[in-house]
Amino acid sequence: MSTLLLRLVTESAYMGILFAFLFAFLEALPIIGTFIPGIALMSIVGYWIGANLISFQTALLASFIGALLGDYISYWIGLKYENSIYKFKYFQNKIHYINIAKTKIEKYGALAIIVGRFFGPVRSSVPLIAGLLSLSRINRCHTFRFIMECRLFITWYTVRVGCYVFTKTFLCNSI
Repeated sequence: MSTLLLRLVTESAYMGILFAFLFAFLEALPIIGTFIPGIALMSIVGYWIGANLISFQTALLASFIGALLGDYISYWIGLKYENSIYKFKYFQNKIHYINIAKTKIEKYGALAIIVGRFFGPVRSSVPLIAGLLSLSRINRCHTFRFIMECRLFITWYTVRVGCYVFTKTFLCNSI
């Protein structure tokens, strides 16, 4: 699989940018994002950046847009399908955890969202739960949006810089 990805990216840098977008987008979606190893996929993108196969700035922008779009879709799903989402088998045995998350968001607000976004197992579900809470579009939605955008930028920038430095230092010098 990695050989195929490397071949595609070597042939076209646009494919690398598309993969950076898709990796970030899929990791941000509820359920799917729980099972996708985002740090491993982003390390692959970091390797491509370090090997000068794709541009750092373009990959950062593509990842940022992909993750932001995934977060907004998750939020919209929670907002739109609030009542029917509990009928999905995946969520039926997690209702207790969803209720705990709702309580934390209602009690701590933005702080709970920030902490939840950096906690691996629930990272992709935070926007969905915020949508389930029907956060006010006027007051808390702007706070939610600001927090998501800041978190995404900081996270993806940090991962990219780390991967870039790692690949430049350890991998590309030995190739």
